[in-house]
Amino acid sequence: MRLGTRSCIECRRRKVRCIFQPGHDECQSCEAHDTPCRAQQPDRRPKEQKNPGFRSPAHFSKPTHLNVPANTPPDSDNGALEHFEYAPMINIFKDLLLVDTDETSQRNNTSPPRLDSRAQEAIQNLGRAIPNAATLHQIFSETQKYWLIWPPCYHDDGTTDFLKPGRAGDAVTFVTSSFSSLKPSLIAKAVLFLCLCIQQLPRQWHAQLLLPMEATSLVGFYMNAASTLLFVNSRIKVDMDAPESQMLMFKLCINMGKPLKAWTAVRHALESALLLGLHRINIRVNDREEKLWRMIWQAERALSLILGLPSAMSNTNPGIKNNPSGESVINKLTHGCSVLAGVVIERDQDLSMADYSVTVELDQEAERLRGLIPSSWLECLTNSTNSVHTNYYIQTAKLQYFLLVKHIHLPYMLKSSSEPKFLHSRLSTLSASRNLVQTYQQLRGDPRAESIICELMDFQAFSGAMMLILGLLSACDHLPRDYAQNAEDLVLVKACIHTLRRTDKLLTCSIARQGAQLLEYLTAALEGSGDVPERFESVIPFFGKVKINREAVRRAQGHGNGGDFALDDF
Repeated sequence: MRLGTRSCIECRRRKVRCIFQPGHDECQSCEAHDTPCRAQQPDRRPKEQKNPGFRSPAHFSKPTHLNVPANTPPDSDNGALEHFEYAPMINIFKDLLLVDTDETSQRNNTSPPRLDSRAQEAIQNLGRAIPNAATLHQIFSETQKYWLIWPPCYHDDGTTDFLKPGRAGDAVTFVTSSFSSLKPSLIAKAVLFLCLCIQQLPRQWHAQLLLPMEATSLVGFYMNAASTLLFVNSRIKVDMDAPESQMLMFKLCINMGKPLKAWTAVRHALESALLLGLHRINIRVNDREEKLWRMIWQAERALSLILGLPSAMSNTNPGIKNNPSGESVINKLTHGCSVLAGVVIERDQDLSMADYSVTVELDQEAERLRGLIPSSWLECLTNSTNSVHTNYYIQTAKLQYFLLVKHIHLPYMLKSSSEPKFLHSRLSTLSASRNLVQTYQQLRGDPRAESIICELMDFQAFSGAMMLILGLLSACDHLPRDYAQNAEDLVLVKACIHTLRRTDKLLTCSIARQGAQLLEYLTAALEGSGDVPERFESVIPFFGKVKINREAVRRAQGHGNGGDFALDDF
């Protein structure tokens, strides 16, 4: 390393400026390319590699005792056969009795992998940055009430027992003992679970000073190190800890309002699950594998629907089309929504070639799914006798359903201004949007759930309120104006803004803040307030910056036609 150089490894390789924004732990270039941002390390000879360089604060100086083996090759294909045991050629060898495989020993092989220098360095740096046992116990005790609404955190490969409220001591043991396993995926899972707990801590948590560094920076550091461990692990052997870790990473990215990174994480989880054969119904040996597979493919579908990206799985896959008979109402509803979302995603990949009859069929299927929702779920008041995690799952299942209905009809909403045959899509989009906002208000109105971090949920509420505003701006000439409904929609939008502002104040959520800002501007412009600028630049949560011309708002109100927007209006 040249004396005085301060750029990261990736920026030096690209020969570009390495720029860090205040409060960020990654440079702008690495954030843009979604690559690990690692500081340059001095070029040492092998005999000097006992302690890789790591500039850490004084809090990190506690020693770690890691029995790390010597440098070994980074790749291993020794376990390749177990991931491809159902390949046609391997089946032929099995049929001819030329291959004798012990599946049980393969699936339960937990021998520690051989680590390369990247994994060694990541484990050593993480070991220095883990709080002491007393601080860990405080963190887990403060956040254990949220554990049941996160992806379950199992202790190791061979157990079906996961961390539950009331077991803060087990969580401390799990995190501290994971380092002695020298399993990159298990260490990554323990660290990412700790990340979720630190992320969920109250803003004014009394023991903030006990953390090795500021909470946001610490979470970023943990996530970068865990990403390195998962990358190394993917080149050694895929185990159950890998997709479980990646789903924790997915949850963290969703909570941080980073949809692209979340989508990448869930696709990695899906890749690991496929290699483990979790999509094959006949080889799932316990409830843990069943729940993990369901969580992965349904999360991938939900995020792909929102982002307009293709789904990795087809509805014809046996692991998807299998109907969960005997399951709970929530599982049946979310399974049906996820399957139907796959059809919507395929349609949206080329809307110009889609016939409206496809949307009509999707609408009919969505109505059938609505019949699964108990009438009690549609009441305005939250059932206080239910546990917080039960209410959370009920409301998020409703959010998933109403979001699906909105996306079924969304492409045809504004077309109803010129083509009356699309009026049903307009009405259905607005009705689903109202239900989205009302469900969000109901969930956030529960004092036990108002502090839950979930920026995807905040985005869904914003998207519903946004559709209501666009409905007010693009009044349809083929329908008489319903002034009472318009007034109710405006009240609902303002209530959503208030809840988003309260959520941002309580949890510092960027999605809630950005959504509230844009909704406030459009609401003020809609009401003719003179306090808003003619041109306004804001951020659409999840998608990026947008410039809005206030004249477009006046023109839409004057003409009552959503088709009158000019290209420079947005």
